[in-house]
Amino acid sequence: MITSPVIKLDPVDADYYDGDSPVPARGLLRINPDRIYFQDESNGTSGIQSISYRDIIDVSMIAGQTRVIVRGGRAPAADAVITFTDPDCHRALLLYASRSQTGIYSRISFFMRYGTIGKKLILAPFALLAAAAVIYGALFELYRLIPVSVDERLGKLIAPKIAEELKPYHNAKLQAVLERMKRRLVPKDSLRQYTISMFDSPVANAFALPDGNIIILTGLIEASEAPDEVAGVLAHEILHVESRHGIRQLIRALGIGYLIHLTIGAGFEELETAETISELSSLLAFLKYSRQFERDADREGVRLLHGSRISCKGLLNLLNRLSGMRTSHPALQWLDSHPSTADRIAFMKDEAGKENFKPLPVLIHGENWPKIKSSGSPR
Repeated sequence: MITSPVIKLDPVDADYYDGDSPVPARGLLRINPDRIYFQDESNGTSGIQSISYRDIIDVSMIAGQTRVIVRGGRAPAADAVITFTDPDCHRALLLYASRSQTGIYSRISFFMRYGTIGKKLILAPFALLAAAAVIYGALFELYRLIPVSVDERLGKLIAPKIAEELKPYHNAKLQAVLERMKRRLVPKDSLRQYTISMFDSPVANAFALPDGNIIILTGLIEASEAPDEVAGVLAHEILHVESRHGIRQLIRALGIGYLIHLTIGAGFEELETAETISELSSLLAFLKYSRQFERDADREGVRLLHGSRISCKGLLNLLNRLSGMRTSHPALQWLDSHPSTADRIAFMKDEAGKENFKPLPVLIHGENWPKIKSSGSPR
């Protein structure tokens, strides 16, 4: 138990983010009238931190979780973040903070109150968007709090990590075909700069980084029997990027407040550690999308295909083929990382049956898909 001269509330479970690592320390939090105390469970009594209300620069509540930003994290120029879900402690924290001499809570709100005008000007639009989302119950829209520039920066941070773990694959003819597919499929009004990177791996997989870098493993190319099959995968991954599913998955994993804190408060410099990049890389590359995200990507991906005069029958064929394949790394197989396989196949069959146009060929005259597939080599 945490001792304090004045005890008003029992300690509650809390997470402490030190501003250096995305992995929190678990512990107990006590809210007292004069200050708050956090005890790291792994460090015993030596892990007790005493925090003055003067050092609290933000309190917010999103989806029932209170997030407290505290000045002075572990990393230089970084702030710490404490999260908990007890409503009584939330109310007590606001009450005691409003009575403190700092004056930062003279106008209590669930959303961001910062000690400097500059931070208020920067974060005011995000606070308004968050308030609107909570009022209307649209918590799934909270990813709009994060600027698109964050997606781009995260993708550029993570790409080198992937390149360290996978061997780049060079196939000029295949790259040219994929680039043509990309130009046909990317929405005309898209603001993203898409790139396609290939890596040598027997795993039949593809995934997209938040910045529009689509990673394709050679196992997927080998598993395909026609270029329109790969075009279907590209359309699906492009929709993940356009819909910002990557950053929305990170919100689910890390929380909206922590991402805002890192990307706006602490700054990207705090993300550029090997440990943090490795964590984010794993989350983005291998975290399964929700069923709704997959349904959205399938539905809108078919629209992209049809808008480009490419039949979705190719993707249907690939889904059927992959459903019968087995891999030594099932978590990395494209089909296994996308839930509801039977439902997706049924959806593609229905869409293929509705097609009433003559598809335009993906390959140009004289190109041969098997020869194109076999013309590359690892770098």
